[in-house]
Amino acid sequence: MPLELPEKRIPAITNLVSMPDAAMEELLSTLNGAAFAARSSETLHRIKKSITTIGEEDLSEILEALFELYCLREYSGKSDARFLTDLMAFVRHAVGDDVDAQQLSAANDRLKDLLDIESIKDLASRPVFSEDSLREEFTSLADRWQRDTRHLSIVSQKIIHPAYLQIIGMGQPVIPLILGALRDKPAHWFAALRALAKTDPAPEGSNPNAARQAWLNWGKRHGFI
Repeated sequence: MPLELPEKRIPAITNLVSMPDAAMEELLSTLNGAAFAARSSETLHRIKKSITTIGEEDLSEILEALFELYCLREYSGKSDARFLTDLMAFVRHAVGDDVDAQQLSAANDRLKDLLDIESIKDLASRPVFSEDSLREEFTSLADRWQRDTRHLSIVSQKIIHPAYLQIIGMGQPVIPLILGALRDKPAHWFAALRALAKTDPAPEGSNPNAARQAWLNWGKRHGFI
């Protein structure tokens, strides 16, 4: 499946491609040295204070785009090399004729480095919530996802919504909440569940109703429901 990203992330990706080398070096150095105890406003504020070559608004958009890329890679199941190839195809489509082959080659190296930051990998794969705050955050994100995508008929567009990717980024403890939501109301939670559970109990070619029942049965067998 081709890589898709929300249109609002295109400016941040384009910025990463075109920013001066000095700014990119400072960004990489700061992110590699950052201790992400949580994806909190305090952590992000420290990062912003450490970087002087990128404007605060641009930096905020870049950081949000990076978190989404890490979560998108997690749920896609693609190898790092395949994901980078598909990301570069997206970049070429987004920037069009505005950059030459040399710039695209440099962009490939930059994105490879940005997608290999251990502290963000760790943050994207583990929860940072208490039980109560996990439920509250999930409910808020799930409501926003369903509200913003109710008019979309193409599943691949629904599952790249920022709220959906943030739910994947909450880690495996959110699985019972997703299964509970799926039990209460049919919705396309299957991509998130596959990413988090690292399995797919639904037989290949299952229709949505059959896939829903397969996941609910799986959840009962494993004590999530």
